[in-house]
Amino acid sequence: MNKVVAFLGCAVIAGSAAAQSSVSLYGIADASMNYTDYKRAAAGHLLAVDSGGGQSARIGFRGSENIGDGLSAFYQLEVGFGMDTGALLYNGRLFGRQAMVGLDSKTLGAIALGRISPFSAGAGVYDMWRTIDPFKTAFGIAGSNNTFSAGAIRLDNAVAYKTPVLGGIQAGVMYSFQSALAPTAEIPGSRNNTRTVSTGLSYTAGPVYAVITVDMIKPAVLSTGPLAGRAYPTQKTLQVGATYDAGVVKLHAAYAKQKDHSVYSPIAEELGVVSTVDPAARPDADTYLLGVTIPIRQHSFLASYRLRDGKPFRTTATSTFEADRRVLGFAYLYSLSKRTRLYTELAESSGRKSIAEGIAATDTYNRREFRLGINHTF
Repeated sequence: MNKVVAFLGCAVIAGSAAAQSSVSLYGIADASMNYTDYKRAAAGHLLAVDSGGGQSARIGFRGSENIGDGLSAFYQLEVGFGMDTGALLYNGRLFGRQAMVGLDSKTLGAIALGRISPFSAGAGVYDMWRTIDPFKTAFGIAGSNNTFSAGAIRLDNAVAYKTPVLGGIQAGVMYSFQSALAPTAEIPGSRNNTRTVSTGLSYTAGPVYAVITVDMIKPAVLSTGPLAGRAYPTQKTLQVGATYDAGVVKLHAAYAKQKDHSVYSPIAEELGVVSTVDPAARPDADTYLLGVTIPIRQHSFLASYRLRDGKPFRTTATSTFEADRRVLGFAYLYSLSKRTRLYTELAESSGRKSIAEGIAATDTYNRREFRLGINHTF
C-alpha cells in the first residue's frame, strides 16, 4: 500500500504541474486506546488499540479543472485503512471510501460516476446527513452505524446528481446499477444485480438545517434456498433529521423508518434471520435520536441518546425475533491546534428482546466502552 500511495502522490504532483488544475492530497490519522466492558459475565473485558475512534482514517486525492462558463471537471479518490493494522478496509478495495469523476456546473448542479456514498450515509461528497448526528459515523457504539441502517454505506457502480443550492434548498438523486458488500461488477440481467435508488432534500436557513432522505435497495435474485429464483422485497429507509445551532449549543434530532432489512442493517442478526411462515418476509424498525453539541472555544462536548425499536418478526408460527437497542453516548474533544485534537468517549449499549444480554452473539449490543484518542488531519 505504501508504494501505491507514494506513486499516486507523485502522480498528483506531476499532474498539478502539467495541467495547472486544482489538485490536493489530504487525509486523517486517528487512533485510540479502547476499553470495552462486555456485560455478559463470561465475556470479560477488552483493552485494545482501535482505529478511527473520532474519524475514520483515510488518505485522499481530489482535484478539479475549470473548463469555463461556470463548468468544472472534478474527481475524488479516497483510501480507507486501519491505523491499528495498516490494512485496507472495505473488503480490500484500494479506494474503498470514495472513487468518482464528474462535472459541476454553478447553474445546473453536479453529476458524478463511480463508488459514491448516498445522501443518507453521513460521509462523502454527496452526503446530506453528516451534521444531523453529533457523533457522525464514528466514536464506536455512539455513532450512527449502530442504529441507523443507512449509516456510512457506499454504492458501487453509481451515478449521482445534486442541484445547486437555491433559496437554501438542495436536492439530489442517485442510482446504483450493482451495489454489494463485496466488490461486484454489473451482471447481465437487471434482476441479478442489487440496485439502489437514493434521494435527498436539504434545507438551510440561518441556524436551522433540515434534511429528508429516502433509500430503496432492490436485492438481487437468490440462487438457493426457499426463495431461489426470487428476491427479497425492496429494502426501504426514510430518514428525517434537523439541527438548530444557537452558537453556545447545537441541538440534534432524527427519526428513521426502516423496512425489510435484507442488505444493510445495524443489527447483524437481522440479515440472517429467516421466517418459515413467510420466507420473503424481512425485519422492520423505527429509530430515534436526540443529541447535543456544546462548543466552548477549543473544547467540544457531545451527547446523544438513541432508541432503536425493532418490530416483532415472526420466525415460526410460535416464535418471534425482535431487535431493540438503546445507546447513550458522551464525548469530550480538545483541540490542540487547527489540525490536531484529543478526544475521549464513554458510551453504553443495551440490547433488548432478541439481542438482550445473555449469549456471545449479543455481546456487540450489550457493552460499555471508554476510549482515549488522538485525531490529526492533513
